[in-house]
Amino acid sequence: MGLAKNRVRPFLDEDIVIDVLRNHADYDRYNTPRYNGSRKRHLVEMRALYFFVIHNFTGLSLASIGALFVDKKGKPKDHATVLWAVKNFISVYALYNPKIRQLYEIVLHKVNDHLTMEGFPISQNEARMTKRAALHYIQHQRKIIFKLLDRVKNYPDKVNKE
Repeated sequence: MGLAKNRVRPFLDEDIVIDVLRNHADYDRYNTPRYNGSRKRHLVEMRALYFFVIHNFTGLSLASIGALFVDKKGKPKDHATVLWAVKNFISVYALYNPKIRQLYEIVLHKVNDHLTMEGFPISQNEARMTKRAALHYIQHQRKIIFKLLDRVKNYPDKVNKE
């Protein structure tokens, strides 16, 4: 195990990270050719979890991570797909889906256990939102408020009765 270029964080072997995903996040169930070609939301979110964890805790390139996810035609996921999922995992998928967030916290705990067994201290991340995540959250809240205001404006009798 060594350090990858331009990163301070120590990396685990990809087999260790994939074993953690197998044991705690149904990796074998969702990483099948049948599901890898699908764009259903719950499958996209699970793949994003796998991409994010593998990217952050192994030294694999984006193309190598995509090669782990092959669809029915034998075509691996593109590096751009992996990059998109990694960038949006925390700010979108984990923020709005509590199930994915809970799975991520379990996996993160197990991976951190492996890092401490290897002798690396675990850095505590701040619980603050990034600026991007905060802006995204505000936009989402605005959409909800505007929908509610539109509902009150269009159907005032129904809203007042409730």
